[in-house]
Amino acid sequence: IGARGSKSALFQFYTESDPSDYDAADLTGEKSVAVDENEADSIIRDDLKRELLLLSSVTNRGEYASPDEQNIIVDIVAQLEALNPTADPA
Repeated sequence: IGARGSKSALFQFYTESDPSDYDAADLTGEKSVAVDENEADSIIRDDLKRELLLLSSVTNRGEYASPDEQNIIVDIVAQLEALNPTADPA
């Protein structure tokens, strides 16, 4: 506290009602998400996830991955991104 009865800038709070990273109007109304339900893609995604988890476990989450294993991990993630069933992911 500065002079008697006055608060320093440290104790003044931001009073705007909405955070600056989004507009409150965007939060109203129904939001819909389109999901692709192709069964073959689902099986491929499950296999890729299983392989990624296996590589993660044997390399201590990639900490001890060789350059070849790192390339495989990057490739798996790229394939999973391409097979993402959500039409417009956030």
